[in-house]
Amino acid sequence: MTNPHRTDIALADQNLVMRILRTPIHILPQNLRRKSAERAIAQTNLPELLQRLILDVTNRSKLWRSERLDVARELASHFHDGLASGTSSDKLAENFGDRAQAAALIRRSKKRCRPKAWHALALTTKAVGLLFIATIALYLALAARAFLTHPNIARNYLAEINADIEKIPEANRAWPLYRQAYLAQPRMPEEIAKEQFPAIKPEDPLWPTTVAYVKECQPQIKLLH
Repeated sequence: MTNPHRTDIALADQNLVMRILRTPIHILPQNLRRKSAERAIAQTNLPELLQRLILDVTNRSKLWRSERLDVARELASHFHDGLASGTSSDKLAENFGDRAQAAALIRRSKKRCRPKAWHALALTTKAVGLLFIATIALYLALAARAFLTHPNIARNYLAEINADIEKIPEANRAWPLYRQAYLAQPRMPEEIAKEQFPAIKPEDPLWPTTVAYVKECQPQIKLLH
């Protein structure tokens, strides 16, 4: 027989699990999502001069919304301590120094505290950007060299190669004889050319025609020799 008490506990556990599964998940805490730095500054009850200073510094920092809220709270706490010690708001604003420099220092400090994944992504983005800029610069340099300059052939390699040949006397040069023999060579019969001369064997029917052609070329062959 089923125990009613255990059944009630099981149903309660099931309802709890369902409520958890149906509850939306938020990355930021509730107070950070609904509360901006401006609202937090307005609720500090500080003099208007100090509120404007805090708002100006948080806006200049250009940080994430949650980070600006933290900065606003830290500055508000700092100024509350100063007022509690008897220092006037004008003196606190004067002692604060340059707002732009303070915002830059705060931004640098807060960025150091960001997650490692963000730092890795920032470095990757910076590396890709630098690579892109370097690629564009290289292409611009190559394009400028191609379109704004002219080729300058400072060395004549062909003349250097032919220098040794030019030293040979005309009477000892073979090329004019090769050319003379080639131009005087009788026209090869078509039937021999089709049979891939000179790969014609004695048992081939075209052998007599081939022998006759070779005999006709004897003067050119002697000239080549």
